[in-house]
Amino acid sequence: MRFSLILVAALRLAVGAEQDEREVLARVTAKVLESNRRVPNYTCVETITRQFFAPIATQLPHACPAILEIRRHPTPDFILRRVMTDRLRLDVAMTARGEVFSWAGASRFDDNFVDRIAHKGPMASGLFGALLICIFETDVKAFTFTGKKTVNDRTLFEYSFQVAQPDSHYKVRIPDGWAFTAYGGTIRVDPKTASLVEIEMQANQLPEGAGECMSSFHFELKPATIGEGEFLLPARAHQVFIAATGNEFDNDTQFANCREYRGESVAIFDGEPVPDRIARPAPALRIPSFPNGSRFAFVLSAPISSDTAAAGDPFHGQLIEPLRAPDLKHLAPDGAKVAGHLLRVEIHHIPPAFVVVLKPEWIEIKGSKVPIIAVPDWTRVTAMNAGKDRKRLAFNVPDPGEERAGQFRFPTEHSVVPKGFQSYWRIAPPYEDRKPIGH
Repeated sequence: MRFSLILVAALRLAVGAEQDEREVLARVTAKVLESNRRVPNYTCVETITRQFFAPIATQLPHACPAILEIRRHPTPDFILRRVMTDRLRLDVAMTARGEVFSWAGASRFDDNFVDRIAHKGPMASGLFGALLICIFETDVKAFTFTGKKTVNDRTLFEYSFQVAQPDSHYKVRIPDGWAFTAYGGTIRVDPKTASLVEIEMQANQLPEGAGECMSSFHFELKPATIGEGEFLLPARAHQVFIAATGNEFDNDTQFANCREYRGESVAIFDGEPVPDRIARPAPALRIPSFPNGSRFAFVLSAPISSDTAAAGDPFHGQLIEPLRAPDLKHLAPDGAKVAGHLLRVEIHHIPPAFVVVLKPEWIEIKGSKVPIIAVPDWTRVTAMNAGKDRKRLAFNVPDPGEERAGQFRFPTEHSVVPKGFQSYWRIAPPYEDRKPIGH
């Protein structure tokens, strides 16, 4: 079956292409299919830097043809300015069901993870492995040889392709679900090694309701060793999304530390039961918990830099005073270790600011990591800083999904949260009772 696919791909080349270009494409196709067939369960660390651009003047949504024309010849009010940059660091795994994600180093993957963390801008999935399947197995019916291109002193062959909407597996989100859309692009290959080097794709006929007028992708691929085998994996991806308001979102993704995973990580899909070994672990010593309202303060053990930090990175610290229950009983000693993850890292360019969201997750007591759910103790901070100059640090209402974390804002783009930075917290329940608003 796979060899017939290879033959069809070669025979469907545009009439007039030289035999050499046909042979090169057939060899590349065979290599890609073989790599996909042999690749084991594997995961990579994916670092995504997203840049957000907006026109100088706020714009209402326009018809997409008008937006794309204005971008080619921008008026003064449509000149773009970079307003924000954020950074995420994730583990991404390729499974038989597709890509799944988690924070780097977590033990569980979740197929709804991206939807929860990318609420401030678009972020495509499918870059990890599904793209190659679409191009070389399911979607593309014909390639056309378009010429040669020299890149870094290496001559590459270029082939173009187009995928009609009925044949497409490229889908975008719309208000009531997902919709498939047409797309096209170019692949570049090394004729000497029969290696796929680059893929460029573009979709500019997105379905109504998507809120976007165009998306484009540029992928760089390279061989990578996993276990004892060598496989074709993405090294870097650049994505551009253009919204109907003229806003632009540029995502740069880099992949590193690709490795095989076996039993140490589990993929949990929405609606599926959690495996017994995850839901019911072996009996262990009873781990204590802390009463709601218990208060603590800690200092960071290492700095957090706006130039390198990413959401998903761990942080560590230590208590600077005993953790106290509401009745002032000591629950954890001064100096106990505290750890958690960065939930969000943003650099705002207009106006300048650095925003970092800390989520403490455990405190170590006598060698046991006691899980915690905590919120910033702003009342204590306010009382301690009464009458002082507090221009350096501002406190903000949490974003959705960050109610059990602390957001800290610094007034410059390039900032470092220093080692020894102090923050004040109280233990909170997983969910607080809330009264409904309105009817």
